[in-house]
Amino acid sequence: MRNAAFWLRCLVGLMWCAVAATALCDDRKPVVEREVVPGGPGGNRLGVDVELLSGAARDLRDLRLLAADGEEVPYLLLEQLASEREWQQGTILPLRRTKKSSGFEIDLGELRVVDRVRISGLPAPFLKRVRLEAGGDRARWTVLHEQATLFDLPDEGLKLLELAFEPGEYRYIRFVWSDRSSGRLPLPARVAARLLEGGSPPPPLLAQLPFEKRASEPGHSRYRVILPAAGLPITGLELAVGSPYVLRQARVSEARLAGSEIRPHVLGEVTLRKVVHDDLVASKMEIPIAEPSETEVEIEVEDGDNLPLELTMVTARFASQPWIYFESPDGRPLRARYGADELVAPFYDLEALRGTLGARDLASSVALARFGEVHQVLQPRQELSIADAVGVGASLDLSGFQKRRAIEPSEEGLVAVRLDAEVLAGSRRLRDLRIVDSSSAQVPYILESLGEPTVLDLAEPVPMPDKAGERQSVYALSLPYDGLPAARLTLSTSGRVFERRVRLVREETRNPRDPPMRVPIDEQMWLNSDPARDAPALSFRLPERSGVELLLIVDEGDNSPLQLGQPKLYLPSYRLRFIRRDDDSLWLMYGKPGLSAPRYDLALLAPRVLGARVPEVRLSEDEEDLPEEADDRLGTIIFWSVLVLVLVVLLGLLARLLRRVE
Repeated sequence: MRNAAFWLRCLVGLMWCAVAATALCDDRKPVVEREVVPGGPGGNRLGVDVELLSGAARDLRDLRLLAADGEEVPYLLLEQLASEREWQQGTILPLRRTKKSSGFEIDLGELRVVDRVRISGLPAPFLKRVRLEAGGDRARWTVLHEQATLFDLPDEGLKLLELAFEPGEYRYIRFVWSDRSSGRLPLPARVAARLLEGGSPPPPLLAQLPFEKRASEPGHSRYRVILPAAGLPITGLELAVGSPYVLRQARVSEARLAGSEIRPHVLGEVTLRKVVHDDLVASKMEIPIAEPSETEVEIEVEDGDNLPLELTMVTARFASQPWIYFESPDGRPLRARYGADELVAPFYDLEALRGTLGARDLASSVALARFGEVHQVLQPRQELSIADAVGVGASLDLSGFQKRRAIEPSEEGLVAVRLDAEVLAGSRRLRDLRIVDSSSAQVPYILESLGEPTVLDLAEPVPMPDKAGERQSVYALSLPYDGLPAARLTLSTSGRVFERRVRLVREETRNPRDPPMRVPIDEQMWLNSDPARDAPALSFRLPERSGVELLLIVDEGDNSPLQLGQPKLYLPSYRLRFIRRDDDSLWLMYGKPGLSAPRYDLALLAPRVLGARVPEVRLSEDEEDLPEEADDRLGTIIFWSVLVLVLVVLLGLLARLLRRVE
């Protein structure tokens, strides 16, 4: 009967997977309706915003504009064309110098629609503030930048020689340098402006993102950044910090499925740079990234010997988006509806205007529309939930498991449970982890490896005078569990100026009659030569299963003993993503020797498991030791009894044979 039940569960699981594949192909987001306020009657241009990108299909094929009577309003998506990136060089004309300023202007020869200027041929290094103006007749000037900064600092690896601005029709562009706190610059060798011959691109789409500081090992800072939605076309993250000088390596990563396990995947890596001269700032604080697929990413900064980098703001930069061009007969508000992924891109007669809409039309005569409030969110028909799609796992034989921990209750749906140090120490390299319900049915999960560590505060080292040498201090250091995985151990001290050799060892007794042997684990030099700063933490690498009782040996030389602070242990972090189907009790089972890692069909639903935010639940603090099964104990007793009986019979037969030989 037990085997029959097992195969029945397997068959049900396969049926659910087949249904899940169909459900996933038909899954849709909520349909959103938002107000669109035209800038006036006639042609209008509407910029794509983050909320639209978060709810619509990637190519905006599901976007529909509706009038008050429900009639569809035609629109065009005007993409930026390659021909719009042509540059025209201008004739350079010097400006009259004053005590506090100098500069030049360029003449493009005729009125042209431009949106960016670029200079070259200035001697480096320099860091200058500039006022940028533009005009069509040299009599009336439009201020493009009141105070911008241009710089070329080769030693710091920083350069910015381009300035962008709102597209406009200009012939003359004027640069006015501020010479109050820096030397004068000569005329540049070349200045060019970028022309826009086709549709004007919208301004860069930016969005400030919420973030939180996460636990990290010494010498690193980690931040978790929350994105507005999964799969957004984000190309970079701009960091703002309060530090005046920055030179640190930084990377951005997200969770990706690798085989049957979720691991951090690097999206981008760069060296952050920032310098401040007087009140001028030159920086390169953006991390270019590949488009993320998750709703969360992690920023890791290598601090080196510096204080942890404190972020004040994270800004997402999105890929270039198109204008939405439409024509309003009366200027009344419209409705934008999107989110129905099954729709195909519309085709309107307005398409005939695509080739005639130039930059001049979009920059001047075409009104600028805007999005208004959300009117209504329409829910699509209910699809098969991911919990129903996954189903239940096979029944599990609980014999042989040594530990059991209850998983705290939570709402139904996708959740994650963090593995603590007890599980890491008691598990067989995470291969024996199983989640079961009250009927001993398995709950499928995906193992996720996290970038941030699990941090444990250890008891302070205990001095051991009986083991100390003439110029050594020896301390007993206790780890919380035996069998922990490879980890990092750090020490702190209140000392200011010192240099010590510090060794970490463990004692082993191979022969009871011999004194214990000291087996080396790691050795480091601990140095601080700056009395004005705190000493850096000392870090040791611990191999897996280092034991519980360790010895810390500090070579003091002729100095007084170094005062040690509380040690910290940095363990690798893991969690299990699984689907809670109901309010049934769940347990985490582990500690069974010889068990291989499980294989669940949940990995087939990785896009659904990875693309959503995952609330975390905890394990109960009490670890329950499971007794051996009664049948197993009885079998063990019978086995040894029979073995002893056989040995007695063999010894009796051997004795009789020996007597006959005599």
